Amino acid sequence: MTDEIEQFFERLLPEALEAFLEKALGEAIPRLGEGGRFRVLAAGRFSGRIVGDLLTYARNQEIDAALVMVEQDVQRILYFSKGLVVGADSNVLFERLGRVLGNAEILKKEDARALSDVEEAEGVAAAAAGLSPDAAQWGLERRIWEIAAGLYFMPHAHYLLVDGEPNLGVLPRFHIPPMDVAMEGLRRYDEWRNRSTKPSPKAPNIVKPPVVQSEAEVLEELSPEPEAKEAPASPAARLPEEPNALKKQIEDLLRDARG
Repeated sequence: MTDEIEQFFERLLPEALEAFLEKALGEAIPRLGEGGRFRVLAAGRFSGRIVGDLLTYARNQEIDAALVMVEQDVQRILYFSKGLVVGADSNVLFERLGRVLGNAEILKKEDARALSDVEEAEGVAAAAAGLSPDAAQWGLERRIWEIAAGLYFMPHAHYLLVDGEPNLGVLPRFHIPPMDVAMEGLRRYDEWRNRSTKPSPKAPNIVKPPVVQSEAEVLEELSPEPEAKEAPASPAARLPEEPNALKKQIEDLLRDARG
């Protein structure tokens, strides 16, 4: 029986999933399995109730792997390195980079749509390359939070845990504790379930949007500051050092003149 289970995970399951994993992961995860296939560490049915368990396992075991979630046409992936979330991917329309930046009002609607079209045609790396470094960094990190939170809204999904250190190419690697994204996902699910917008006091502090300055503000920052004008000194202050008695006498005269 043990040999049959080992054969299932080492050969039959990766063989059956080869085409799907090739499309979903591409070169992001190395092929460590038998015959140059992907190595599947675990697989099973999934619901939002066990998201926390899977993320806790990833953290405690400090895994290097991809957690692939699939529900009908919806697909979400979290990439782990040493148990931390370093990247994510999704085929959900509102989790595209352009949508994330548009919802945060960092991009205008038409620019957000154009960026989403680039991502659909060429991938998220190409979309990020067309942004400023600050906007790309913020958008890609926020996108991870959006994708991870979406795991709680997949009640009838299946998951695959695919072994291997992620290779994200030119995309930046983040280092987000899994339990932080788990708490944020729970908060959003609780808001949805209770139709409440009251934030949880334990919700993690998600990254803030970069400050987008107007051209006038930028020019104002770059222009040299005017030289500060010193306030005119009092007549007594402009006097050279004198013996104490003479100095006191002069100050008395000035005081009388003012009075």
